[in-house]
Amino acid sequence: MYKKRWLFLVLVFVLALTTACGGGASAPAPVEEAPAIEEAAPPAAEEAPAQEEAPPAAEMESDFPLPEDVDVSTVIDLGDGAINFQTTLTLPDAVTFYRFAFADLGYVERDINTSIEDTTFSMIFDGHANGKAIVIQGVDLGESVNINIRFEDV
Repeated sequence: MYKKRWLFLVLVFVLALTTACGGGASAPAPVEEAPAIEEAAPPAAEEAPAQEEAPPAAEMESDFPLPEDVDVSTVIDLGDGAINFQTTLTLPDAVTFYRFAFADLGYVERDINTSIEDTTFSMIFDGHANGKAIVIQGVDLGESVNINIRFEDV
């Protein structure tokens, strides 16, 4: 009889502990929270049109020639005539492209400022109508080359 009382007390304790820890009637609460999460989703959808209001990169005007493989919509206009983009040209091919492209436009390379390494290059050209130098820098990213071109008082 003594063992039955202990067993009964242990079962009552386990039942009370289970009820206190969330077992039983409180289980449907997470189902009620699901609509609140869905209500939060529409504001995120409303933010997307704000990003679409920015002018497309394709409308960007630049004084700088771009390699044929560059998608104009991926060119980043940094302001003040500076641009940044990636090309699939190799680093040496990018250097050659800009040497010929700017020479064809009548610009003169400052050989003393030219630096060409295994993974980077930097070149400066003079002769633009605004009186500023054109600075071109490139970094080999492995599958592409990142190029930054800008006007600068150098």
